[in-house]
Amino acid sequence: MINKKTIFNFINLISLLFSLGHHGFCQSIAFHSKLIGFHVGGQITFDIYKPFTSLYLNMKRLDKPIALQQGEELQIYKMLGRRLILPGYLVFQLTGYPLSALSSHLETEHFDIYNRFNIIGNINILRSLGGGFEEPYAFSTLLGNVLFLTYTDSSRTILKQSGSALAGFLISGGNHQIYNNILIHDRWYQLELILTGHLNEPKLRRIFWNFRIGAKFRQIRILRNVFTVSFERSHTDRRFTGWSIHKNSIFRYRAHFPMPFTKDKTPAALQMITYGKKFPVSLFRKKVYIVLGFGVRWEWVRFYNHRLKQFDPEPSRQLTWLIQPNVEF
Repeated sequence: MINKKTIFNFINLISLLFSLGHHGFCQSIAFHSKLIGFHVGGQITFDIYKPFTSLYLNMKRLDKPIALQQGEELQIYKMLGRRLILPGYLVFQLTGYPLSALSSHLETEHFDIYNRFNIIGNINILRSLGGGFEEPYAFSTLLGNVLFLTYTDSSRTILKQSGSALAGFLISGGNHQIYNNILIHDRWYQLELILTGHLNEPKLRRIFWNFRIGAKFRQIRILRNVFTVSFERSHTDRRFTGWSIHKNSIFRYRAHFPMPFTKDKTPAALQMITYGKKFPVSLFRKKVYIVLGFGVRWEWVRFYNHRLKQFDPEPSRQLTWLIQPNVEF
């Protein structure tokens, strides 16, 4: 029989691995093909913080995918923005958030084990590492457009894919939520307008961006319907050696604003901001980046009574400090 010490050591190991993720150790496998004249494809991304798999279909038969060769970042955003109105692709995606799921599961079901990760005061290292995600998983469908990003290799003759970008209207849903790090059953759905994508040009640059605005609707009464805003950008320039606020950095911002004219007047405000810098170091003659990220999450929440297994009747303000270290190869 496995004892608590063995479980605790195993969770410590997993949390250490998780702390080194988040766009660091992620790897992707992509494919595309033709099916009776329609372009289809997909991607599987292995990421300790946010793994996902997606499938896309070009709804216009015999229509060739649009490729942008080594475009500047603002140029990519402009091309995506011009393709918001007339959708041409249907995309299905399944996303998981394993560290947030682990943290919420332990606090909900195994509170004694969860408390072993407390470091200073009420700061819990497991919650700090996994903070920011509001569900353990999500199913999504996008109606929009896909832009493929390409670059030429060192011989300047072969064109290779460096990434992809999506723009359009997204609907997501699931039947579980993470509320104040407590896992609860709740059927929810979210409508968003998004611009998202990533590119990776070996030895040159790696960029990830995710801009969203929308609304989220919940079934459970203690969670109020909200308007949502999200901005996320991660930038790596392997040729840049100076100091810059936006180059070789990570920035994330997320906010919830309660919908007016609802019967439930429970506050639902949330503000979260995270910033991190990437510092190049040499490891086994290869350049890697040590990322130091810190942030803060402010919100109105109902605290959970672990003895009574229920939330407090009245909400309170809560401030959570976020610690998000990373190693990026």
